[in-house]
Amino acid sequence: MSLNLLTQVDAGEMDMAVIIRPPFSLPAEMQWRPLVAEPYVLLVPASRRRVPWRELIEAQPFIRYDRRSFGDRQVDAFLRKQRIDLREAIEVDEPHGIAQMVARRLGVGLSPVSDGGGAWPPGVVALDLDDDTFHREIGLVERSRRGRQDAATQLADCIVDAAGRLHRGTRTRPRHTKRKNTA
Repeated sequence: MSLNLLTQVDAGEMDMAVIIRPPFSLPAEMQWRPLVAEPYVLLVPASRRRVPWRELIEAQPFIRYDRRSFGDRQVDAFLRKQRIDLREAIEVDEPHGIAQMVARRLGVGLSPVSDGGGAWPPGVVALDLDDDTFHREIGLVERSRRGRQDAATQLADCIVDAAGRLHRGTRTRPRHTKRKNTA
């Protein structure tokens, strides 16, 4: 979805879009304005909360984020860097779907923690990746407006300002387990 939105902004069909940061450089005529960085966690059944994250991700069926998405490209890079071998089981097109599959005890999955995303489904906990945590950056992409102050630029400024105020506020999400990595 982010790629489609980026293409529409690039073609001038849209003034701006809020997307996941692409894994490639933007054309020179496009501008990236970061809004928020969301940490990835490993979603696991609550009964497995005391097992090290690395052990779980290698032993349990892995529920994958859509391979075509910018977010999954980050997941793939993380898995390669960590040299993790998976038992891939299911691919879903959004992080909420990963949480629902974990709630049904179908496996484990890496998912970003989003502000305003609500609680994880009952029976699901999020394990921190500790020093190995990586982030999904959400931002505003727009065509460069060099010196213009039109309505789209004012709206973009308001979005960036609101994201900054939200980010400086308190972030909480229930059922998040913070513990040392023992792997």
